[in-house]
Amino acid sequence: MQPSGFESAGKRLVEKIASYLENVRDGRVMPEIGREAVFAEFANTLGDTGIGLDLSLIHISEPTRPY
Repeated sequence: MQPSGFESAGKRLVEKIASYLENVRDGRVMPEIGREAVFAEFANTLGDTGIGLDLSLIHISEPTRPY
């Protein structure tokens, strides 16, 4: 890449970052949905067979301890 192209891309990137920082407070962090809709999305996603949720959480957390 030529220095002029790199400089141009850098300026566009800085403009995008500045625009984001200018407008970030106006945007939503979470979608406007109710608790029931969230529960409905996750209903029946874990089957009744296998090791189950409790053991899954143990298996996930063991390798990451003590963090």
